[in-house]
Amino acid sequence: MPSEADPGAFARAALIYAGPLPGWGRMEPAVRAVLEEACRTAPAADDALRARLYARLGGDLIATNEVEQGERIFALCNEAAAAARRAGASGARALALLGIYYVARLGMRLGGPLPSFQEMLEAAEAGGEHEYAAAVRYSRAMELLSRGEPEAFTSQVDDLATAASTSRAPDALWLADALAALRLTVLGRFAEAEQARERALATGLRMQLTNFLGVYASQRIMWYAFQGRLAEIAPEMDAFVAGHPLGAAWRPFRALARFGGGDAVAARAEFQGLLANGVATAERGVMSRTYLTGLAALCVALRDREHAPMLYDRIAQRDDVWSVDGCHTLGPWALLLGALARLCERPEDAVGHFETAIQLGRRMGSAPIVVRAQTMLASLRLSMHPGAAERGRIAAMLAEAARNAEDLGLVDVAARAARLRAKLATAWVDTGLTAFRHDGDIWTVSYAGRDLRLKDGKGPRYLATLLEVPGREIHVLQFGAAAADSRSDRHDGLSIGGPGASLDDAPDERARREYRVRLGDLHAELDDAERLADRGRAECLRAELDRLVTHLAERFGRRAQRRGPSEAARKAVTKVLRTQIGKLLDLHPPLGRHLRDSVRMGTVCVYAPPNPVEWDVGLSPR
Repeated sequence: MPSEADPGAFARAALIYAGPLPGWGRMEPAVRAVLEEACRTAPAADDALRARLYARLGGDLIATNEVEQGERIFALCNEAAAAARRAGASGARALALLGIYYVARLGMRLGGPLPSFQEMLEAAEAGGEHEYAAAVRYSRAMELLSRGEPEAFTSQVDDLATAASTSRAPDALWLADALAALRLTVLGRFAEAEQARERALATGLRMQLTNFLGVYASQRIMWYAFQGRLAEIAPEMDAFVAGHPLGAAWRPFRALARFGGGDAVAARAEFQGLLANGVATAERGVMSRTYLTGLAALCVALRDREHAPMLYDRIAQRDDVWSVDGCHTLGPWALLLGALARLCERPEDAVGHFETAIQLGRRMGSAPIVVRAQTMLASLRLSMHPGAAERGRIAAMLAEAARNAEDLGLVDVAARAARLRAKLATAWVDTGLTAFRHDGDIWTVSYAGRDLRLKDGKGPRYLATLLEVPGREIHVLQFGAAAADSRSDRHDGLSIGGPGASLDDAPDERARREYRVRLGDLHAELDDAERLADRGRAECLRAELDRLVTHLAERFGRRAQRRGPSEAARKAVTKVLRTQIGKLLDLHPPLGRHLRDSVRMGTVCVYAPPNPVEWDVGLSPR
């Protein structure tokens, strides 16, 4: 064979054929076969050639994410480093040391010391290997970002830019712009980040580099994710996931984009499919941190309490601070840990994680991370029944977050801040009595320091029935008793029975509870979208409501045909409550908003404010 006849010539030809750097995520069988054959006969070649061959094959195995070959990769790169030292081949030693670094950092092999960045950089520069020197500087910058060291990270990014302008090496120029785009995105300077990203793309196209397209697509996803706009690039993400070797790691984020566009059914189906395949992809290998971040973010978006503890434990074991992969970041892990802890009903832990995320964001100068963490912390604290002083601090934090979110263009954070500020304004009453009392033909209502008088009727009586038992579900057939006058044959125009009427036509308890919670969530989100004039989001929510209602009709169709009195009562009671709350929105806006956000209507109705309000309810017959 030619490889055996002249191993040295074959080794040199193999290296030329393979190129200096592998393509991340892309398996090229012909290149792999040539490298394997050259390495088989490499012992007959000189140390310098053997070092470069072994290191290049090791790099190819790393780039194609062959995690199971971790020990072999380490052995190849370790032997390459030893051969390069014997031959005094600095460039080959730099490539071998980079391989050892990557195989450890990607979790393909556990244990053993890592080569220092200084050693790798000196070897690359001594060998005149500008591409490898750029790769070392890039790896160092990403390592510093993952540890949350802003000054050192910035210094390393600047060093790479300076070295690129001096060497004019194509890979160095491309990586310099890509890292600049990353840093500017983290800082929230999105317009400048976009310009740097496009410069990196132009360099990659002009110089026909290996990995620029995957980095470009990943940075676009990062850029939109930081701004809460993933839904805008859902079709682009579909194409990337389907057509690029690195796309599979972004599948959870594709599901998030679909969720943001209103397709919660598809997002949940994808989440379940990803979990069914196991979580090994989130533990080690190329893009494992991106995959784990996406799984956790999707779990939070879907409010999946079942899998939140597992994902929380996996992230909590990590020793890095920021989620960093490729040439992108998706924020500090603390942000996800806080959201997962809240799903796990560990509010104190969640508070600590959110506060850590704010500190990390401030240290890195990342305004987008700070305001996102502030609104998530405010939402959590509002659910913990804060006192007056704490509410003041929450209000100040939300005011700051709202201003900054608006300035930065973070659409989802700005919407959340607006919702929370409205809730804060109406959820507590600090002055006067909170009362809903009946006296003759008049109801006296006291809320937020203001009294209001209402004429007696079904509307006030239905509301009083709900306010008297917060959190308790009341079937619509029971409202007849609340609205009835002192005469037993009077039901205020409703053909329904009083307490004790048959409830056999209600759906089974578990299904009824689950569907009611989801419908209630959708209605609440739709109200928010309409109040904020977010037409796109409102249309998506209406579409999901239609799908869910259609599914309910299919599931309970026969039962629905037998409902009779319950269905008539549901329509009548809903109309009365909505009409009364609508009047209160005009007469007493804080009270109207509070009731609109706290009363859920359907076959069963419930008054369930997000934070307790103690009502003095006086409900009596006329």
